[in-house]
Amino acid sequence: MGKLQDKVILVTGAASGIGKAEAETAISEGAKVVLSDVRQDGVQNVAATLGSNAIGLRQDVSLESDWERVVAKTIETFGRIDGLVNNAGLYLPGAIEATTGEDFDKQFAVNQRGTFPGYQGRFGADAKNAQSPRHSTKAITTLKSALRMESDVLR
Repeated sequence: MGKLQDKVILVTGAASGIGKAEAETAISEGAKVVLSDVRQDGVQNVAATLGSNAIGLRQDVSLESDWERVVAKTIETFGRIDGLVNNAGLYLPGAIEATTGEDFDKQFAVNQRGTFPGYQGRFGADAKNAQSPRHSTKAITTLKSALRMESDVLR
């Protein structure tokens, strides 16, 4: 029996990288996992490789309507949400002086604002059993993006 046996975990940004690895680990520890990502084909392919305890859904974390839809589908499928890996992140490389306001807004919408509903535990009226998670890999993703942006500026 794994450490996450029968827990229901939502992992954002799960089509590749850290999110994919988090989903694989959760499955190996006995969890039921909902993987979400803006790359629908990618996240559904990953979910298919993880078996019947995983589903893949398209989610743009910057849209509260997508949070509501993904949470509703999670509860419809697995009955509740026990944890969240708030991992989705966006990095648009380039020098800061070449970054447009639109690019900045897009990164902010995903990397900061996009995590907010998850941190608040705003999982909708049907999510009475949902808990507001206290830990997230999102900070790591955001920090990596900030460091890359800073290193681009210093070159």
